[in-house]
Amino acid sequence: MDNNSLLVVAMAEKCRRAIQQWDEYDSRLPKALQQKHLLWMCDQIEEHAEVGPANKLHRWIGFVQGGMLANRMLDLDDLKEMFDDA
Repeated sequence: MDNNSLLVVAMAEKCRRAIQQWDEYDSRLPKALQQKHLLWMCDQIEEHAEVGPANKLHRWIGFVQGGMLANRMLDLDDLKEMFDDA
C-alpha cells in the first residue's frame, strides 16, 4: 500500500471514531449522510485501500468529511486540524 493510501486509511479511522462518538445527527439529511452510511464508507475505504484506485479513496474520504460537516460534527477548521495530525 502506498503512502497516499495509508494516509487516507488513517483519516478514515479518525473519521470513524468521531462519527461513532457523535449522537446529534440530523435525521432530515439524506440517508447517504447518516451515521450508518458514513461508517460503512469508512469501512469500505479501509477494506479497499490496497486494491482500490487512489482517486476513489480520496473522493470517498472527501464525502465522509462532507457528511461530518453536514451533520455539524466539526467545522472546517476542526477537520483541517484533524487531518493535519493524520
